[in-house]
Amino acid sequence: MIMNTTRLMLDNTYNLFIPISDNCMKLNNNQCNTFLLYFGLPNSPITAINNDDILISTSESESEVEFDSNKLIVSDTNNNISNEIVYETFFSQLLHKFSILDTLPFEELQSELFLETCEDYLSLVGKFNSPIFAPLKADVNGNINKLRRKINENVIKFQTLYSILNHEIQAQTTNARNSATDALLWLKRAFEFLSNFLHEFGIGDKTLADSVSKAYEQSLRKYHGILARSVFSFALRVVPNNTEFLRSLAIHSNDASENLFKQQIFKEMLDHSSSMSSVLQKITLFYSNHGLESTTIYFDFKMTLRTPMKRIQFGSRDLLANGGGCPVEVFCRLRPPKDNNNDQEIDNSSSSVKISSSTELTLYSSENAKNGQIRESHYEFTHILTDDVSQSAAFKELAIPLLDDLIQGKNSVLFTYGITGSGKTYTMMGPLNNPGLIPRSFDVIFNSIGSYLGKKNLLRSDRQNGYEIQSEAEILLERQRKEIPITKANNNQRAKASEPTNIRTLDMTSIWNAQLNENCSYFVFVTFVEIYNNYIYDLFDDDILNKAPQSKQLREDNRGRPYIRDVKEIEVRSSEEAIELLNMGLKRRRIAHTQLNTESSRSHSVLSMRLIQFHNDIPLTSLTKDDLTISTIHLVDLAGSERVNRAKTVGERVKEASNINSSLMVLRQCFEVLRENQAQGTSKMVPYRESKLTSFFKSYFDGEGRIRMILCVNPTADGYEEIQHALKFGELTKDVMVPRALPPPPPPPPIPPKVTRGHGVLREVDNQQQQQSVPFFTEFNAQALIAPFPPLEYSLLDGVGVDEAILSLEEHLRRRIDERHRLNMLIHEQHDYLHKFTLEFASDYDSTISDHDELMKENEQQSKTIRHLQTRIKLLEKSQNDFYKTTNQMERENKTLKSKIEDRNNEIKSLKVERRKDKIDFENKLKIKINELEQQYFNELKTKEIQMRELERQHDDKLNIIRSMAATNTNTPTNENVYQNPLSARKRCPSEERILQETSTQSPVSRQAPAVPPKRFRM
Repeated sequence: MIMNTTRLMLDNTYNLFIPISDNCMKLNNNQCNTFLLYFGLPNSPITAINNDDILISTSESESEVEFDSNKLIVSDTNNNISNEIVYETFFSQLLHKFSILDTLPFEELQSELFLETCEDYLSLVGKFNSPIFAPLKADVNGNINKLRRKINENVIKFQTLYSILNHEIQAQTTNARNSATDALLWLKRAFEFLSNFLHEFGIGDKTLADSVSKAYEQSLRKYHGILARSVFSFALRVVPNNTEFLRSLAIHSNDASENLFKQQIFKEMLDHSSSMSSVLQKITLFYSNHGLESTTIYFDFKMTLRTPMKRIQFGSRDLLANGGGCPVEVFCRLRPPKDNNNDQEIDNSSSSVKISSSTELTLYSSENAKNGQIRESHYEFTHILTDDVSQSAAFKELAIPLLDDLIQGKNSVLFTYGITGSGKTYTMMGPLNNPGLIPRSFDVIFNSIGSYLGKKNLLRSDRQNGYEIQSEAEILLERQRKEIPITKANNNQRAKASEPTNIRTLDMTSIWNAQLNENCSYFVFVTFVEIYNNYIYDLFDDDILNKAPQSKQLREDNRGRPYIRDVKEIEVRSSEEAIELLNMGLKRRRIAHTQLNTESSRSHSVLSMRLIQFHNDIPLTSLTKDDLTISTIHLVDLAGSERVNRAKTVGERVKEASNINSSLMVLRQCFEVLRENQAQGTSKMVPYRESKLTSFFKSYFDGEGRIRMILCVNPTADGYEEIQHALKFGELTKDVMVPRALPPPPPPPPIPPKVTRGHGVLREVDNQQQQQSVPFFTEFNAQALIAPFPPLEYSLLDGVGVDEAILSLEEHLRRRIDERHRLNMLIHEQHDYLHKFTLEFASDYDSTISDHDELMKENEQQSKTIRHLQTRIKLLEKSQNDFYKTTNQMERENKTLKSKIEDRNNEIKSLKVERRKDKIDFENKLKIKINELEQQYFNELKTKEIQMRELERQHDDKLNIIRSMAATNTNTPTNENVYQNPLSARKRCPSEERILQETSTQSPVSRQAPAVPPKRFRM
């Protein structure tokens, strides 16, 4: 019955998921219109289109269809041409076929055409009608996506498969994780299985199960382990028969019953198998020639791709080889360029981290390094989560496996490590609309075990790392005590992610595990502590509201496992209740403002979630501690390491930073000593006791459970040495091996459903009887029927007392008979009551089952509605995020334009100032030039005037000489007209007359150059 139910659930899931996935892939690849064109509408005259010709292309008005017992013929009334028409099958509807690829050599095989052909043929797996083949289909799609990612790196360069493989061979990356070479190898092997199946079934003498089995034996079986082989053998039991399979291959289901259809479909299978095999042989030949198909390369692929070996030394390698230990898993998560917690932009241009592969990264130093050169260093981790990985994807990668172990009864611890401001608290807590690991862990746990929770308050922590079973009276008292309202803690201005006022996004993921069954009861307890200045404080302790908090002490239980004494463990029944407690603890956690982080955690916080389970077939009265299976997961948010000079901390903050760095240093020393002991075979003392943090998790380093670490990195150029220190620590931790934890005791065989339901019915009856206080049977004195006869005192010799003895005996017998009648009546009454109660209970049980079925249907309908609404919400959130991105982009562009306008205005202002300055300078220079010209003109005029005076003096001298000569000549009559000055006789021009007049009338002192007015030049 369980097998049938499981198969039905798998079939329903497969039938819903696979078509939606195929349609989404077609829509994503822009094949929607082509898909509709090739398949047509139900009433369309064009019902199928082949790559070469149209099979049926005429309407009823232009052709008439004639049916014959041997073949299907279409006669065209206009052209009178008769052609034999084949049936429409799955193969005739294929958009891409291997027959086209078969005509090309391997060097010319188009990569995108090959992948599209593989996707078309992959839908044949869905015809098997078995959800067990879904992993095969998912694996093929994953390999196709890997090849497409490689093609997208350089679309022009990687147009052919040969170019892709040749590039990785030259780059020596064929063995790298997620390489295209490995993806094509597994894709080829999957289609070898499909080709062999088409060949085997196309022969026509085997059933579908036999054909699939033989094809599997010829191809994939040698690459699978025992588990995969057993799953595949189970899949063969649920494949359809030949008739159903052929019907699924026919476009028109009625054609499947005709012999011609079977002959055609078998022939098509053989043809497609041949062309597919030919193409795959070309790929195989290339792999063989380059040594990529050999066993060594194959195992290298498997170990690198599936389970990569750690770089460890001799001691750890021997430990791993002997199965005695497992490595610490270290995941590196890069902080996204935008912190959704505070919407603070981070400059991604100065990123100092470059991702080389999914497990390797390179760290570059800043350009202003001390030596003036850029340094680089390489680091390898278990897996690297890039900055575009969402919280949901990170949760599935990091926490889901640990929660699965928790349900299976295994312990684990998850650390977040990194410098301050690297995103540790965001990864653990997250905002309400995008929660982190802890809130999602609560959601997933209660989604998985919510219907199997045990009776509330049945278990109670003994505060010594164990639990005790409470009686009914203790349960009642505990319930009354918890109903008293608890005073809320004062608001400590914790992060926005912890505010319970907004609506929180729920994670609807659930874990299905074989350990989950109706026969188990589950209980969830949580604790929340912080390690502050190397002291442990309980964040759930209500006493801190009224007085100073008291530190807790570490102790060891009887099995040597550390625990926190007197810590408060609270039972939670839902994720909402757990989140409320989480928010209360976060408000009490110590945080402070520093230069590097506005809300820097000043302590290490440890949230522990314990899952207790026991089997319901054990009566509660006989339940002991040994019957409880306890598993724990610790989610540790380590405080960030910081340097005082960068964080600008003073006073108490310096002490806090010192204690944080000291505890992290002790943690590093513990890992270093463990690694050294394993590598060199030494037995040095591990310094657990030097810090409360390492002392608390000492048992996990000794093999108590699984250890995972999330190394959070802020990929900016600031703090290069701190980032390098954190990366080195993460890589060192990755090489540490911890002893493998002992597996939990195997659970008893599950009780059949009917028996389990019977136990549930009995428990329900017991509860009803306890509530109604009506016993099935009334207590009575059973000894009354077998009580000894009273002593008889008589004598047989003289007959004394015989009559009295007989009377006493008769009286005693009469009382016994009456008692027997009374008991018989009571038994009949109780029998009638029990019969009536049984009938009523059966009726109530039937009605309850009916109501339960209706509620289940209603719940299923509501679940569908919720899923639909969630899908719409996701679409709306995506639209909202796109809108926010567009708005932010527009705002950034607006800021850029405003900045440019402001720069232009400043330039204009500066130009105006320069122009005004130039104008003033020009006017000053012009004035100086005018003054110089005036002075030059005045000097020249003065020179001319002196020359003129000199000429006049010479003339006067000559005149005087002539006059003297004339005066001495007495014989000659004086005649002024005869001895007249030639110059005076000459007629003077007006200007000379004016000058002579002025010089004659003015004194020598007043004879100066006239003031020449300065010329005014128009600007």
